[in-house]
Amino acid sequence: MKRRDARRLKPAAQEEIRRQAIRLSKAGHTQQKIADLLEVHRCTVCGWLGEHREGGLKALASAKRGRKSGSTQIAAAQQRQIRHLITDKTPEQLKLPFALWTREAVGDLIAEMTGKRLEVRQVGRLLRSWGFTPQRPAKRA
Repeated sequence: MKRRDARRLKPAAQEEIRRQAIRLSKAGHTQQKIADLLEVHRCTVCGWLGEHREGGLKALASAKRGRKSGSTQIAAAQQRQIRHLITDKTPEQLKLPFALWTREAVGDLIAEMTGKRLEVRQVGRLLRSWGFTPQRPAKRA
């Protein structure tokens, strides 16, 4: 049996499918029968019914998906301060055991200033959002 990918539907259509599942459940259909009729997985129907039990029809409303835009683990004022230190000072001047600013060095600086340890990838994303780009030395030592 082919199932449809409800993620590709508009939010209003998704909500209508959820409401249909609730109506079918109240009519006495099993979760498997509802899943077959609506072309979704049985576990999806189970989740919808559980959400409806806990929060009513409001719980079935479509919400924005994905990561919240603009959210970060570091406050804006701290970000400005860290950017300022990176551009004006070297790691040695800040008593860090690095010769150049690397993602690891910036991560250590963030941990020292905020008390939050970020993964290297997160530090790289943060640096990219600040406009910093990876650089290589002009010649090898």
